[in-house]
Amino acid sequence: MNWYLAKIVFRIVTEKETAEGLFEEKLRLINSGNKRDALMDAHQRGEEEASVFINAAGDKIEWQFIAVSELKPIEILNDGIELDSRLTEMPCDEFISLMRHKENLLFLEDETVVYY
Repeated sequence: MNWYLAKIVFRIVTEKETAEGLFEEKLRLINSGNKRDALMDAHQRGEEEASVFINAAGDKIEWQFIAVSELKPIEILNDGIELDSRLTEMPCDEFISLMRHKENLLFLEDETVVYY
């Protein structure tokens, strides 16, 4: 089994959404036999993590899975390896298109085409 670092991208939709979208890029460690299986596993995890809930202020919040935009093999796991999450604010259509394009490139590297 091999370790991979997957970047799973979500759009955060609120009732008070502005022209700029709010996005979260989560980094996840994936243990898999090969890159293709790691990509499929990361994609499935993203779909499973999508959710809708009501926050403490009573607002509806929706976490929409967008794509797996990066997948990198990790050769050695050492103590103190940093994994982070990043929030990005930019036009929604532009960001979603960019993330889906990156995911499609990952599938194309494995000669598998994905269309959305």
